[in-house]
Amino acid sequence: MKEKMALQEFEDWIEDSGMESLETVTELLKVQQQGAIELTKLILEHCNEDKKTKDYIFKVYGEALKCVSLELSKDF
Repeated sequence: MKEKMALQEFEDWIEDSGMESLETVTELLKVQQQGAIELTKLILEHCNEDKKTKDYIFKVYGEALKCVSLELSKDF
């Protein structure tokens, strides 16, 4: 996986790709944030009290992101 893009590279990418690409990135970030909210709600509603820790929630969220990433990479 590629390392994080430097700010200048990101600005160049936006300039080269146009506003439509930036809108796509924005929508992806919205989906990611909504997914985090929904996953957190599920954990809080359905987990045992002893598992409701910040570390556990972030662990589950990280695992969910990996699954989503793998599915998205299959499509491209």
